[in-house]
Amino acid sequence: MSTDVSPSKQIPHIRELPLLGSFRDFTGDRLGLFMRISQECPEIGAFQVGPMRMLLITSGQLAQSVLINQADEFFSGKLLQALVPLMGARNLIIIHGDEHRQQRKLLAPAFQPRRLSDFAAVMADYAAQMVAGWAEGEVIDITEQMPLVTMRVVGKTLFDVDFKHEARELNDAMTVSVDYLDYLSSSLVPLPLSWPTPRNARTRRALATIRNQQTAIIEERRRNPGKDMLSSLIGFRDENGQGLTDEQLRDHASTIFVAGHETVAIGMSWTWYLLQHNPEVYAKLRQEVDSVLGGRLPTAEDLPKLSYTLQVVKEAMRLYPPGYIISRAPLHDTRVNGYEMKTSDTLLISPYTLHRNPELYPEPEKFLPERFAPEAEKARPRYSYIPFSAGPHTCLGNFFALMEAQLLLSVMVQRVNLEALPNQKVVAHPGVSLRMSSYKLRVSRRAPVERPQAHVASA
Repeated sequence: MSTDVSPSKQIPHIRELPLLGSFRDFTGDRLGLFMRISQECPEIGAFQVGPMRMLLITSGQLAQSVLINQADEFFSGKLLQALVPLMGARNLIIIHGDEHRQQRKLLAPAFQPRRLSDFAAVMADYAAQMVAGWAEGEVIDITEQMPLVTMRVVGKTLFDVDFKHEARELNDAMTVSVDYLDYLSSSLVPLPLSWPTPRNARTRRALATIRNQQTAIIEERRRNPGKDMLSSLIGFRDENGQGLTDEQLRDHASTIFVAGHETVAIGMSWTWYLLQHNPEVYAKLRQEVDSVLGGRLPTAEDLPKLSYTLQVVKEAMRLYPPGYIISRAPLHDTRVNGYEMKTSDTLLISPYTLHRNPELYPEPEKFLPERFAPEAEKARPRYSYIPFSAGPHTCLGNFFALMEAQLLLSVMVQRVNLEALPNQKVVAHPGVSLRMSSYKLRVSRRAPVERPQAHVASA
């Protein structure tokens, strides 16, 4: 039963085609559709995708009600069922209620900032190895390079395995799998995975590659625990002394694997795109990195000093949040802030549109990292920035992702200059995440920079 006692209000419905509704825009111009609804409907707007009624929440206050105040009245809904083939049926994104609370409580200690700081050296070292492998004058595709390094980082921190030689195979398998999830999430009647089609055959092979790798590593870690995150998960016990089953471990490991790999890789790719179009930000970022680090690799202790670097990462995730869409559905007919919602409705909350509210972010399309200076952040409503969702389903790995992005970016800026090739058209591909099209950059090495030493006058 709903806890909302607000006066009843009508949900506005946008103009659209009969029968198919906004199916064409939802599959072909999703971001444009979301922006149009956010401009026409100041709190919430309804639209149809075939027979399915979708509600796009365009107000931060209403999003807070769904994600936090009335969170127990909603679950992940049909749209997120697309994640099951890759992340399993009991992954933390899909489960809800008591099961979600129990599993999240069990997983939370592995994501404490103090524990994650131990992984900083791995992140910095792998970034340095990536950059060292680039030749002077080489042209790289940043959307291909970032997933390879984030794959290695997640492999080492999650499994204590260096995927240096397997990274490309696993990344290719991940790309095929995510392409399939995109297909599932945008098709009215998707073909079952068991049907003998070329797409399904590729997807089954890709999923098997990922699952077999994870199963072998889980078996090895049960025999020989280490200091990695998976070993921590294997060692955890609830109040009844029960640990996680292999199926639960695979589902949770898959979720962390995808989120830690895909989210940071996408976020970093968009960051470099924005830096190329904002040279004054790039110059200021370089100045901070040189001043703080000189020629040495960053450590966890450097993170507070690399404050502008973090602001750059956060502002990039404001404009292009990898998790650009949050899906919920009512467990029962309910009412939120006066709006009636049915169990058949799919609710969508888009950080992409919420982060472009001009009242909270003046000149919202401009790339201004100063928006995330400490005082500026404090001045905004708490839930005006939700790249990792909010409430009980806030991403457990948010600190991990920000730390990894901050370290990768600082090492790259320290070691090389990257310059975009001219006349490139970059396109956003909003599927289950906000991937970007190919983006090519030319590499030039930077001369080592030593941090100035303090001079001590002789007596």
